[in-house]
Amino acid sequence: MERRDYLTKQYEQLGRILGRLLAKIIGIKTADSNSENTKKFHDELALGLGVRIEFMLEMSNEDFIQFLQKEKHFSITHFEMLSDIFFQLASLTDNDKIFKQQLLKKCIALLEHAQRHSDEYSIQRNERIELSIVENSKLNLE
Repeated sequence: MERRDYLTKQYEQLGRILGRLLAKIIGIKTADSNSENTKKFHDELALGLGVRIEFMLEMSNEDFIQFLQKEKHFSITHFEMLSDIFFQLASLTDNDKIFKQQLLKKCIALLEHAQRHSDEYSIQRNERIELSIVENSKLNLE
């Protein structure tokens, strides 16, 4: 029983961390998306998840998802929240096309994983997948 309570507490804590990060990135987006704020956000993301964003982006999609499941105990909701963070961060990234593409590809991988493993069908999730694919394909045309 104690182990289950501990895991529940860990899931809730991870959800709160991801929620705060998402709120912060939306705040950066509406305020001033300068590189200093973006760097601070990268640092906070690394602190919250215990791994640098560059490391996450360098991993293959399969390894990345396995890492999140096994090491960080991600649920479907956590995958969706992290995909939102990556999508918002990609929308703030104008000058680094490769970084933006990496973020969008991870976003797509996270959402597709959530879609495959969720017990519920989500129109919103499908729309986010399509939007991420469209944004990524725009970068390939440039």
